[in-house]
Amino acid sequence: MAAGKYDYVNDITPAKESWDIVVRVVRLWFVPDLNSKQNFYAMEMVLMDEQGDKIQASVRKALLSRFQSKLCDGAVYNLKSFGVAANSGAYRTTKHKFKLNL
Repeated sequence: MAAGKYDYVNDITPAKESWDIVVRVVRLWFVPDLNSKQNFYAMEMVLMDEQGDKIQASVRKALLSRFQSKLCDGAVYNLKSFGVAANSGAYRTTKHKFKLNL
């Protein structure tokens, strides 16, 4: 990867709208829907860049069908279109101040 071509996880903030990162899916899991044990509410991931910095990412129920078969543990992806939000929930999987919403 060429230096300066991609952004790094450590630099991600909501102040910028257009990010271009290359990350590995370190861990991926599904959050069950409390109303239906056969369905999922969301897909959650921990992503890591080449510098070893990690950030949490989420795919909500409305977009699960689009991403579920395309993302898997251990694979490397180039992500460009995602939202950035505060990582302020009670369940935080990384120390990063922000999380990604795909």
